[in-house]
Amino acid sequence: MKKQITGEAKVDYATYRRFAEFQIFRSANPKLKKLSFYGLGLISAVLLFSIGLTQQNNVYLLLGGGIIFSLVMFSIMTRQMFQKQCKMNGELLQYTQKYVFAPDGFVFFMDDGKSDNRQDIFYSDFYMVYEVKDAFYLYVSKRSAYIVPKNCFKNATPEQVSEFLRSKLPAGKFVKVRQ
Repeated sequence: MKKQITGEAKVDYATYRRFAEFQIFRSANPKLKKLSFYGLGLISAVLLFSIGLTQQNNVYLLLGGGIIFSLVMFSIMTRQMFQKQCKMNGELLQYTQKYVFAPDGFVFFMDDGKSDNRQDIFYSDFYMVYEVKDAFYLYVSKRSAYIVPKNCFKNATPEQVSEFLRSKLPAGKFVKVRQ
């Protein structure tokens, strides 16, 4: 097993977009969670419409319409939130980021040319770590995470990084996401 793993990359727009989408339905199987959310909403709306039409009851028709409206608004709002996040975190997409998985913790550098933005985090301080198809999402809290693209590593494969993180993190803090 490697003693220290290093990497360097710029997080591109596509990777950041996948992360923002993951944030909404964060779980070991986010696609299933998203499908369940929208599927149950649509089924409920159709059933309410059907009941409203057969019983000629406007309350059920309004409830069905309300569910459809809520699903559409949720989709629009999440898209707007993503655009807002891109504006707020635009610097992430501009600057080179450096990552070090050291024996005692994770070290993050962002080279913006002005200052040394270095952050050190012990592995035990991570809230949760998710491994997705093209990146690792290292959550330091429920809402804040580092995005580490899998193609950034200089001296290790993504599988070695995954094994390294599993060995360093407390039980239950590492989740490999099904995609």
